[in-house]
Amino acid sequence: MTFIYKGHEEKIPEIKCWYPKAIVYDPIKAGSIDGTDNEPHDAGIIRALNSEYKTSYKAKGNPLNTIFVGRLSLDTTEKDLENEFCRYGKMIALRLVKDIITGLSKRYAFIEYETFKMALNAYVLCKKLVLKNSEVFVDFECGRLLPGWKPRRLGGGFGGEKQSGQLRFGGRIRSFRPPLNLVEFKKNRLNNEEDKEIRKSITTSRSTDNMHSNSIGVSTTSAPSIISLPLTPPSQPAIVLPLTPPLYSNALVPLTPPSQSIIVLPLTPPLNSTVTLPLTPPSHSITSLPLTPPSNSIPPS
Repeated sequence: MTFIYKGHEEKIPEIKCWYPKAIVYDPIKAGSIDGTDNEPHDAGIIRALNSEYKTSYKAKGNPLNTIFVGRLSLDTTEKDLENEFCRYGKMIALRLVKDIITGLSKRYAFIEYETFKMALNAYVLCKKLVLKNSEVFVDFECGRLLPGWKPRRLGGGFGGEKQSGQLRFGGRIRSFRPPLNLVEFKKNRLNNEEDKEIRKSITTSRSTDNMHSNSIGVSTTSAPSIISLPLTPPSQPAIVLPLTPPLYSNALVPLTPPSQSIIVLPLTPPLNSTVTLPLTPPSHSITSLPLTPPSNSIPPS
């Protein structure tokens, strides 16, 4: 594949590395989102492959100092361009491309500055410039700088609309996306996997060491030889005993509980673990029995 530069034909150099921007224009590569296609996928790419492009005889001056201004409105004039782009440097030449038959603007122009720094200044500051209610596109000239260049009218160029189905990548508007089979991406993925394996092994070794230290600590600890139990009595269980016998003197067991005070003995010993019993019975603990039988008693036969 060849291109014509400065009046003679030169061979397009072969590119073996991936770049986000096109340094050599290939219509097939420009038609793919990552620049890795080998076959054309639309009619515009086939038209660009079968066409030959020569720079216009009107293109003069230094191409490194020339910028391309596209997507202009139809009513934009050369005076409008001069008033806008003169702020970024000293302009030497300005050419608004027009149709030969109708004389109407083709909506793009070329502006040459005195130095490359001025052209670069306009390139950087006019990225999303709005001129006459239209967002213009500013880039460096590709016809004399980019080997193998094919303009949009021949099926090449950069950018494009999604509705047309003929998007072109590798330019300032849409750069190439990184392909999935890049060697550098594979290396990064492998390095990430190795890092994960190293972290996993370190975590496993730390958990094993912790388990080993815990097992040693359990085996060396001796069990307690003394078990302390509280001597305080519980609040619920107790034995209830009456202090005095019931009021009835007969031998019949009453069906109702006595009305006198009672002694509550806990099931467990108190805090001092000793129980003190009096040597003599209390005064109210003696029950007197009548010497004569009661009146309702049955006489002996």
